[in-house]
Amino acid sequence: AGHFLIEAKALGYALPTGMLEQWISYQRGRAESWANNGRTGDQLIQAYRLFGLALAQKPDLSAMNRLKEANNLKIQARWRLAAAYHLAGQSEVAKSVILGQSTETSAYTGHGNTYGSALRDQALVLDTLALMGERTQAFGLATKVSEALSSKKWHSTQSTAFSLLAMMRFAGEAAGGDLEGFYTLGKQEEQGFGTQMPLFSTALDLPEVKKVRLAVHN
Repeated sequence: AGHFLIEAKALGYALPTGMLEQWISYQRGRAESWANNGRTGDQLIQAYRLFGLALAQKPDLSAMNRLKEANNLKIQARWRLAAAYHLAGQSEVAKSVILGQSTETSAYTGHGNTYGSALRDQALVLDTLALMGERTQAFGLATKVSEALSSKKWHSTQSTAFSLLAMMRFAGEAAGGDLEGFYTLGKQEEQGFGTQMPLFSTALDLPEVKKVRLAVHN
């Protein structure tokens, strides 16, 4: 919920007075009192909490350093913590946290207390790489996440949401200016499009036939 509030504020939405400040205060208290029990879910919750504070421009560096020094830091928490360090302006530390770490994630049964999945974990890694500008390393992962989203397979809300967020950040970094192109639907006239956003969408006036060819040129 706090992550949502921060993203909304960044997009210009007005928040209820004091709500974000109260959230920051609560999260800082939880971050300072957190104790490492070695469980994957609990470590990720702390890392995500620290990521949220850094995203709100209120990083808790002491709590981040304590988590970083854990000798059993799980991969999900490690990648989210790296994102927190990067947002806090500690880019070199962020790189050291994930140095030599795999971007591959393992499938597991049960979602646990963070509603996790292999896809959700892939999205966390992709989001971090996109934040840090590591586009070459991120590209293969972005392809995998995109293929998963495009498949017929069921994904949880958590997996879908984080995947879309990561793909949005990756696409936004790639856009680098105006997006222009044109498309042709069946025998209809060619239609041009242009936008300064990373994504463009439009409603298609589909003819009443079973099959129709759509050609898109970016």
